[in-house]
Amino acid sequence: MSGPDRKAPKNIAADLNETSVSSPMWETLMEKLDRAWTENKIDLRTYQIFLEALGEAEAQNMDVEGGA
Repeated sequence: MSGPDRKAPKNIAADLNETSVSSPMWETLMEKLDRAWTENKIDLRTYQIFLEALGEAEAQNMDVEGGA
């Protein structure tokens, strides 16, 4: 579905690599993921995939912050 009403997806992944894991952006993202899970908007496998991806992004981000 394309057209003027369709919003372009935000490039959150690129932003997360440059954003502190203690930032409001990370907190909001985790809250939205948890809410989607508790409201049955995503299944367990999808939830696990997102958690794993976020964990990897967080680990990379912490390596950058720590200077490693």
